[in-house]
Amino acid sequence: MRKIGNRKKVDCVMQASQQYFFTKNEVFNEIANLRWGSSLLILDETHFESILFLDALLQKSLPPAKMHIVSYHETGATLETMKLDLERYTSLQEISIIINRLREQIGSHGVIIHHYLPHVLTRESEESVLRMLEFWTTKTAEKNLIEFYTLPQGTFPNVEKKASAFMTGEISIKFAKTAPERQLSFILKRACKPEYHLVEFPFMTKNNQLLIKWGEEFTDTLPRDLEEQVEQKIAYLRENIQSLTLRMVSTPSQGLTPHDYLLLTQIDGMHLDDVQVMFPDKFDVILKKLARWNLQGVIYLEKVEKRGLVHVKDRFSLLTKIALSLPTSIAVPILYRKPRRVPTESYIALRRGIETICDLFMPTQGGAQVLPSVEEFAQEIATRITAIERIKAAGEDPRIKFDMKYLPTIVSLTLQISFGLKPVVRVKPQGAYEIRLAACSLCKGVKSDSPICHMITAMLIGACAVPFKRSFTCNEVQCKAMGDDACVFIVRPE
Repeated sequence: MRKIGNRKKVDCVMQASQQYFFTKNEVFNEIANLRWGSSLLILDETHFESILFLDALLQKSLPPAKMHIVSYHETGATLETMKLDLERYTSLQEISIIINRLREQIGSHGVIIHHYLPHVLTRESEESVLRMLEFWTTKTAEKNLIEFYTLPQGTFPNVEKKASAFMTGEISIKFAKTAPERQLSFILKRACKPEYHLVEFPFMTKNNQLLIKWGEEFTDTLPRDLEEQVEQKIAYLRENIQSLTLRMVSTPSQGLTPHDYLLLTQIDGMHLDDVQVMFPDKFDVILKKLARWNLQGVIYLEKVEKRGLVHVKDRFSLLTKIALSLPTSIAVPILYRKPRRVPTESYIALRRGIETICDLFMPTQGGAQVLPSVEEFAQEIATRITAIERIKAAGEDPRIKFDMKYLPTIVSLTLQISFGLKPVVRVKPQGAYEIRLAACSLCKGVKSDSPICHMITAMLIGACAVPFKRSFTCNEVQCKAMGDDACVFIVRPE
C-alpha cells in the first residue's frame, strides 16, 4: 500500500511540475512563477540588456531546438536566432504566418523571444500591432509555449501599458536604485510569486551565466543546508496541522517583502488549520514561508489542544444547490439573509490606509511603488475572509470544493453584494472567463492611462480561490478610466 501511495504522490508532483517552466537558475525559479502558455513583456532602456538577460537565464533549460530568438538583426546570443527580414515581409499578416510556422516547428513546451517589435512599430499602427499581439497570446496558450516580447522602456509608452494589461506578466530591467554604483536589476510584475511582485533583484551576467543577488551574494543556486532544514520543518507542520497556532515574535518589517509583512500580520494568532481553509490554493507555498520564518525566529509555533479531524461534505444542501442555479438577484436573499454591502468610500479609505502603512513601515521598499500590489493583496485577503463567512452563513462547510460550473454565479454574487454591480460573465477559450462591467463605481469620473480597478481584480481572485480550491489570475484588460466602454477582466484558473 505504501508503494501505491508514494506513486500517487509522485504522479501529483509530476503533473504540477509540468504546468511550470523551470530554468536552470534556482534563484530565478524561487522568485518567478512561469507557467506554460504565458506571454511576457520584457522592458529595458537599451533594447540590448533584455537579450543578454534572457540568453543567460535560459541557458540549457531546454534543448536548443526548443528555444528561438526572432530578431531583425544578429544578436550575438548563444540561443538559436531566426532573422526576420522586415524588408521582405511587408505586412503584419505575413509576419504572423512566419511566427506561426515557428510555433508549429517548435511544438509544445518551447520558448520564443520576439526581438523586433520596435522596427515593426515604426511602420505599422500601434493598435494593429496590439491586436496582433493579443491574438498571439491565445496561440501561445494553446501551444503551451512561453513567449517574451522585448521593448525599449519608455519608447512606446502606449504599447507598454496596453500590452502589459493582456499579457501574463512583465520583466523590467533597469539600474538598481539601492546599489551604491551602477548595478543592473530586474523587477517582475505578476509572473512571480506574490511576495516578489515589484521587488528589485540586482543581477549580473558572468560567462553567460545569470547571477542574482540572494542574501549577500550573487548566485544562481539556493543554500542547500537551509533548504533541508526548511523541508524538515514543513514535514513537522503537516504532521501537526490540527494542533499548532502561529505567533509573531515581533513586527519585523525589516527583511520582509510588503506581501510577506501583510500576510504575516493577518495570520498572526491563527490556527494552522484555519490558514489552510483561507488559503487552500496557496497552502504549500505558505507552509514553506512559515517554515523559514520559524527558523529565522520571526514566528514561533504554539502547541494547542488538537482539533478533531473534520469530515468534509462532498455536496451542497439542496437549498444551496437550487439557489446557485437561480439568477443572482433571487439567489442573494436565499443564501444571505442580511448581505453587507461596503460603500465605495470605504474602499477608498482602505486604499489610503494601506498607502500610509507602506510609507511608514516600508519606506526603503518604495511605498508608492508597491502600493497597488499591496492594495490588491490586502483586498484579496479581506475577500478570502468574507468568502469563508458567506459560505458558513449559507449553512455550508468552507472546506467543500465547488464545481467550476458555479464560477459565473460566484463572481456575480460577489460583485453584486460588494459593489451592487451586475457583471456579464462569458466563458473564453482555454478555460478563461471574461467579466464585463458596463458600470463601475471605482473608476467613475476618473481618467487614467492604465487600468485602476485593482480592488475588483483582487476581489475576484480571493472570491474564486476559497470555494474552488485553486489559484486564479485576473487581469483588467479594459477600463472605463482609460476611455473604454466597460471595465473588462479576464480570470484564469491556474
